[in-house]
Amino acid sequence: MALMSGLGIMNGVGEGRFDPLGEYTQEQCILSLLRLYETVPFDGTGRENPFPMLEPQPGFLCTFPKSGYYAFALESEDYYIFSRIYPSQSWSNTTYHIYVIERDLSVRRYETPILEFDDFRGPEHGKPENPALSQDGTKLTYTVTLTKDAYHYDFFETPPLLFEKGIYTVTMDLATGEQTWIRTDLE
Repeated sequence: MALMSGLGIMNGVGEGRFDPLGEYTQEQCILSLLRLYETVPFDGTGRENPFPMLEPQPGFLCTFPKSGYYAFALESEDYYIFSRIYPSQSWSNTTYHIYVIERDLSVRRYETPILEFDDFRGPEHGKPENPALSQDGTKLTYTVTLTKDAYHYDFFETPPLLFEKGIYTVTMDLATGEQTWIRTDLE
């Protein structure tokens, strides 16, 4: 918010306040995109990048455990990382994605690899929690807790086990998106 406000792209809802859960009209979107277009050096003219990563602000590194849409957000010197949930629709399951935004504003999206189950509607991904960055800022670590075994359900077979219940600690290489994990038993 400080970056968008400092660049004059978004000015909030008045009285120095932002309302991230409020309405965002089509007109506001068009104005924001126009301001971004006028500010960002996409044309290769050598303008200085207006989006340097800011020094971490007090309270910025936080999680949003009660939110229905974001699981976490954090920032390193080179990346802005957040996890967003896509709630289930009528024929799909809940999916958590992890977004990695680099300094050049490129965005990569990854699904969490630990499944709670998989059936004819598709996979249900486990919720990423407890995010932490490595000391050098190149790896993200988070946990996914499964309180029961995860199976692939099919109408005609005995369901194969996908993931045993437990706590999965997932490590993601932020440069490549490769995710590895280890499991420990629930206490």
